[in-house]
Amino acid sequence: LDVEETAERLLRGLDGTADLAIGERHKVSVAGLNGVEMVATGRDRSSDGPVVIVQTLLPAARGGYFRILAQFPASERDALLPVVRRIAESFRPLP
Repeated sequence: LDVEETAERLLRGLDGTADLAIGERHKVSVAGLNGVEMVATGRDRSSDGPVVIVQTLLPAARGGYFRILAQFPASERDALLPVVRRIAESFRPLP
């Protein structure tokens, strides 16, 4: 699994978002799984408002992946981005 390629494909394939632009890419390690976080901006198709999308993709030990995805209004970026990152960092796969 090419984690970065898969993460970008999944992010660009979101149905409810238009004008997607990936602004940040970071390698992350969560629960011993090495993956990628991507932070993008776009426009929500239903409200036409600007949004931030944060996606963390982690490869699963036995194939597949874990995907943590959040979307929130761009006006809330400073307040919510750290919260979303803490949520992603707290992820633990079930045994």
